Amino acid sequence: MANTADDIRRITGSKKCAALLSVEGGAVLDGKLENIEKLKKDGVKMMTLTWNGANELASGNVNPEMGFTAFGREAVREMERQNIIVDVSHLNDKGMEELMGFATKPIIATHSNLRSVCSHKRNVTEEMFKYIVEHKGLCGLNLLHGFVSDEPMKDSKAELFRHVYRMLELGGEDVIACGSDFDGGITSQMDNPALFASFGDYMVEHGISRRVSDKIMFENALHFFEENIK
Repeated sequence: MANTADDIRRITGSKKCAALLSVEGGAVLDGKLENIEKLKKDGVKMMTLTWNGANELASGNVNPEMGFTAFGREAVREMERQNIIVDVSHLNDKGMEELMGFATKPIIATHSNLRSVCSHKRNVTEEMFKYIVEHKGLCGLNLLHGFVSDEPMKDSKAELFRHVYRMLELGGEDVIACGSDFDGGITSQMDNPALFASFGDYMVEHGISRRVSDKIMFENALHFFEENIK
């Protein structure tokens, strides 16, 4: 378990995996603002605001017309006050558009690709990605087939590379990271962390510099957590 960026450096330096405690879905708050402080005391560093459906804060893509509730806006402000990072993966477009207007700290999309490359409505638009870039956030690559390619997957590394290439064109060198969604049902050539790690070499072999590849595979995430976990 890692609670600080120093912990991440120490643990990974000893050839072990460093884990940060996170929550997927703001329904865990049960509509009570004080539960955010409880999560903070329990060591939670990030929280995904929604899953696919609606909760007391906002909605996933099941309800595209729903934006933030009044409680949801309060919850984001309290998360920022408690230094719990706001994760926007699963948040619907309306919620994301609203969040970009009132968030005051960097956000993370832990497992989202680019919608301009693959049309899944859970992927972020280029406007959303540019917001993440401009506000020094983080965007984790998703390996799940439906988020990588609109066509039947033939070469998952090549198809994921298309997302990376476009993200780099949009100025994302410092915000692209590994996301995976390993517990979501991976259907690719990279269905475990060791195989995902090989994507770093693949990028280098296809024209991305080793420096940028290393940033994407580890350093961007480390820097983000150095700046944003307290």
